[in-house]
Amino acid sequence: MALRVLTRSAYGSLVTLAVAKAHLGVSGVTEDAAIAALLERVRGLFEGELGRPLLRQRYLEALPVTSRHRVALSAFPVDAHQVTAEAYDETLEADAIDPAAGILYRNAGWSGGTAGPEEAEPELEVTYHGGWLPPDAVQTWATGLTLAAGAWLRPTSPALSPWLFEVTTAGATGAGPAEPTWPTTAGETVTAGTAVLTARDAVEVPAGVQAVALYVTGLLYSAGKREAGLTSLSADGFSASWAATVAAAAGLPEEARRALDPWRFAG
Repeated sequence: MALRVLTRSAYGSLVTLAVAKAHLGVSGVTEDAAIAALLERVRGLFEGELGRPLLRQRYLEALPVTSRHRVALSAFPVDAHQVTAEAYDETLEADAIDPAAGILYRNAGWSGGTAGPEEAEPELEVTYHGGWLPPDAVQTWATGLTLAAGAWLRPTSPALSPWLFEVTTAGATGAGPAEPTWPTTAGETVTAGTAVLTARDAVEVPAGVQAVALYVTGLLYSAGKREAGLTSLSADGFSASWAATVAAAAGLPEEARRALDPWRFAG
């Protein structure tokens, strides 16, 4: 099984730098680079713990062809409306997709066509978008926003549309007070001022994951500054203890690992 990134995320953390600084009680910009590095380290620790990349990217994944009716993708949640699968140059359509778990179902199984002589290792190739959108990537709709292609907007209320909206044509939302009539079908577009937005089946980093990320960031930040002999810390409903000789480079504390259980591999 091989997973290749086709379009890499422009972001590196599960929470914004501003939110992390507020959580740590840090003002000014002197420590920005160090805190940003901690945030990327926390994302890496979470990815290692959960066994998958976490931020939304576009992937090409090669899987063995199979007569089984289900295959599990490595990165999820999956945009169910932007999945293509091919085996032996034959396009295979999923009968159903579980976006949250990244599982594709096909009653006829995941094989197709005929292998050529050069295809000693037959593969099912799936192109898809998987992972969460980081909070840095998404803004709430407002007037007067200047939007670059690839930016994201959320409606002012989830009741207005079940989707998030990717800026597919750069522009500005304009000065008018009216919010657009948001499409309710993935893939449809809407014009907001001069920007064109496309409805996407995308999911933001869950609030619970962000809370654990802030907690771990706080532990790592404090570990670099704590007084000699300090062996425990409590915050945000979590608590951690360590031996005085334990290096700050250690992995996730057990309570953080348990807190991540709801987002483990579900395939």
